[in-house]
Amino acid sequence: HELLFRQHLADRAALRPQTGIQPLLQTARQLAEPLPPLARRRDPHQQDLDLGPFVERIALQIEMSAADPDLVVTTTCKIPVTARIDPYHLEEVLHILASNTMKHGRATLGKTHLIFSVQENSEGLPVISASDNGVGIREEIVRNLFDPFVSTKSSTGLGLFLARQLCELNGASLRLGDTNHETGAIFSIVMKPAAEPSETMGSHQRE
Repeated sequence: HELLFRQHLADRAALRPQTGIQPLLQTARQLAEPLPPLARRRDPHQQDLDLGPFVERIALQIEMSAADPDLVVTTTCKIPVTARIDPYHLEEVLHILASNTMKHGRATLGKTHLIFSVQENSEGLPVISASDNGVGIREEIVRNLFDPFVSTKSSTGLGLFLARQLCELNGASLRLGDTNHETGAIFSIVMKPAAEPSETMGSHQRE
């Protein structure tokens, strides 16, 4: 898992603007430093997370740090939605989905739009959907999309594999929705709802 995560870090670093020697040194230091807890599959530190403001902050961070000036990242959240999840893990998943859009989901004409939609599904579960206006995903790729080293470009093909692993560590799921050349691709993160007050109190007592 450490090797997989180092390769994923290299993929993410390649998407950032690189000017001068300092960014290159920073990337080298990052790859040489001890890996974060994620690579060691640490137990998630879950908390009740207000998804709307959280996703808005990450979306702004992604757009401002992206190497693609034609990338537009927006967030929609019509009602307050709270999920039980590790915020560090969720942030990493959102960055992976954005990275996937920048590498594989770019629009053929005009700007590339990535939309994070926060909502509840028909079962009342919190959902974050990430949709783009790119070229979609080829049918022959879909079946093995979340397997390691599956990629249509020159990347390692580890991002979606790691994203699904992180979701599963939190009792969440990462799914691919409809995808075609007209509407792009859509991924959905389905999470656990916020903990009941009694569950939260029991967790504190166990600690």
